[in-house]
Amino acid sequence: PLNPDTRDCLQRVIVESVRNAVRHSRASAIQIEVSFAGDTLTARVSDNGRGFDMSQPARSNSFGIRGMHERATAAGAALNCDSGPQGTTISLICPT
Repeated sequence: PLNPDTRDCLQRVIVESVRNAVRHSRASAIQIEVSFAGDTLTARVSDNGRGFDMSQPARSNSFGIRGMHERATAAGAALNCDSGPQGTTISLICPT
């Protein structure tokens, strides 16, 4: 069983990642992977959409990636985002 902070972080990051992919990426496929190895949980949400330029500042009314980073940090997890013309992958690495 996951501790409540990890479970909440995992759920919210996955939901926000899928929501962003559906709303913005124009993807034809979204893949969600969750795995355990030792005392680490890794969740990965990938799409094959148009990606985005991570060097551009987020809109002032947008909390997507920034909010996911803040939530992951608060739960003691690490969030990585890789985006380009072939799609976006959001990875969350959590201690269990």
